[in-house]
Amino acid sequence: MNLTDTDSQLVKITLHYRTKDINGFQKVIIIEDEKAEEMLKDEKRKEEVNIFNTWWKILSWKDSNNITNNSKVQGKDAVPGELDFYRFRDLRIKMCMKKWDLKDDDGVDLPLTPDLVNKLPVDIILYLSNKYEQVIGIDEEELGN
Repeated sequence: MNLTDTDSQLVKITLHYRTKDINGFQKVIIIEDEKAEEMLKDEKRKEEVNIFNTWWKILSWKDSNNITNNSKVQGKDAVPGELDFYRFRDLRIKMCMKKWDLKDDDGVDLPLTPDLVNKLPVDIILYLSNKYEQVIGIDEEELGN
């Protein structure tokens, strides 16, 4: 593995969800992976499960520094080096998510654009972002080898 080739390393993050009609609008309900696997095995319930795949880039040192530098609080009252967490999270999501299989109602592929990311429900974006964090983070077990 070439450690300097972070551009070609993509992490697949899958979201399972279903929709429910609530007072005339479609609410998106995220299904945890284990529950989704059970539902997909059940002939009566598998049609309820929708799958949304995304692919995320592994951050390089340069990418990380760019996101951090572009997330600093601006203005005369800003503390030097203080980060705007919301801007940091937004930049990280938009810089790292490189591909998705999202389609419109007619089955046509939707391009991955910052504008379309902005239009997704907040719980979808937060779920994907948290899953990405889990995948790229190092847990205690990995530290112990």
